[in-house]
Formats: sequence, C-alpha cells, structure tokens
Amino acid sequence: MRESFQSQLDALQRDVLVMGETVAKRLEAALRGITDGDVAAAEAVIERDDEINQTYLELESDCVDLLALQQPVASDLR
Repeated sequence: MRESFQSQLDALQRDVLVMGETVAKRLEAALRGITDGDVAAAEAVIERDDEINQTYLELESDCVDLLALQQPVASDLR
C-alpha cells in the first residue's frame, strides 16, 4: 500500500478515535445530567454539541478527499 495513503488513513483513524472518546465523555455527562438532575451538566453537553457535529463534518470531508485524491484500489482498502 502506498505510504502516503496509509499515513493519511492512520491519521483519520486517530481522529475518529479521539472523536469517539469525546462522544463517550459527553454521553456520560448527559446521562449524569439526566439521572442526577444536574441541569448544568446537561446544558454543558448541549452547548458543546456543535463541536462534535463540526468534527464529524470535518472527518467526513477528510474521507471524501482521501478517496478522491488517492484513488485507492480494492487492495488498498483491505
């Protein structure tokens, strides 16, 4: 596999994992807000939701760019 393509895939994977960790933390805070009646925790999750949405859009764009620019073949994606 081409090194550039692989390094970009690795970076994308790291970014997805970081986003997943962030989502998990926000989910914990949201659940805490619901179960404990912690309005401040719930509001903090709501206020920061746009950050996750923006990260998702950036990752999606990165995926499209990677596929379009690198033009991987089937063996690259295995």
